[in-house]
Amino acid sequence: MKRMIKLVLLAVMVLAVALPVGNILAQGDGEIPIAQGTVIQEDGTGIYAEPDINSEIVGRLDGGAVVDIYEEAGLFVRVDGGYVIASALEIGPAHVFLKGVANTTSDFAIRAEPEITSDVLATLPSGSVVGVLEIDGRWALVFDGDHVGYAFVADLELSEADAELTDLAASPATASTNSAVALRAEPSITADAVGTLEDGATGQVLAYDDSGRFAFVRGDDGSTGWAFVINFSISPRAVARGVFSTGPVNFYDAPAADATILNYLPFDASVLVLGRSEDGEFLKIRYPGPIFIDTDGDGSREEALGAEGWVNTLTVDITAPEMDVESLPVVE
Repeated sequence: MKRMIKLVLLAVMVLAVALPVGNILAQGDGEIPIAQGTVIQEDGTGIYAEPDINSEIVGRLDGGAVVDIYEEAGLFVRVDGGYVIASALEIGPAHVFLKGVANTTSDFAIRAEPEITSDVLATLPSGSVVGVLEIDGRWALVFDGDHVGYAFVADLELSEADAELTDLAASPATASTNSAVALRAEPSITADAVGTLEDGATGQVLAYDDSGRFAFVRGDDGSTGWAFVINFSISPRAVARGVFSTGPVNFYDAPAADATILNYLPFDASVLVLGRSEDGEFLKIRYPGPIFIDTDGDGSREEALGAEGWVNTLTVDITAPEMDVESLPVVE
């Protein structure tokens, strides 16, 4: 694990293997970067129309500018707007936040390091959904809610860059201390600090260490690192996804038919299932939103994303993974 996190936090990584651009196209028209580059020349560098030093210069990048890289083309790399000479850039992994669906003929491996001989942290069945934090050539840094590690990009069908990501295996989290929370390179209090989250800042818990005391957190500002679990207010992670088979559906604040109705949710809406009531008649769900609810009980409604509440079990078809209601955890 320690070796893995050290690799995650390397400031500069060189593309070792060229990846054909067709392998990294999103499922729609969007395109996913295979790396990022920082202009290392103080006076900047030109953007060429073609991967040829004699082609027209169609733009310019200032020194220190950061650009997404979509393809290697000999001595050039393709960026938004054209081509840049690769030697003018310090090249490292592309920082993304995408959904990846494992598309393999056998178990899908998450490894400790971006090497085929590296230790396997977890094996997941084909079709499993993971989050993608970085892409560096043919390797993706992914998480499944329990592990953070590396997988082959070619084994994943990637979402578009602006796709809805609320169904990833992650838990919403809010920093809940009286001071900034340190994000560290490893799950240890003595590890180097790599960032901070201010009190009240929001993000997601992507995985936990073996002790359960540390969480790998991604702040909404994009910062990542390990932090004490006790420093956060963490919502339950979804155990399944579902869709409403009827509608509008009463969205309650408690698992009872006479509970307060927070709002009405539409037919065919996708939701995350967190668990069930003890009698199994209600499901606790997270609705990705946006939705307007009375958060303070004073009659005023505010827009909320990821609102949690209860719905009648009969209104939800659980779509993935397939499971009986009885197998869901009982939650409050």
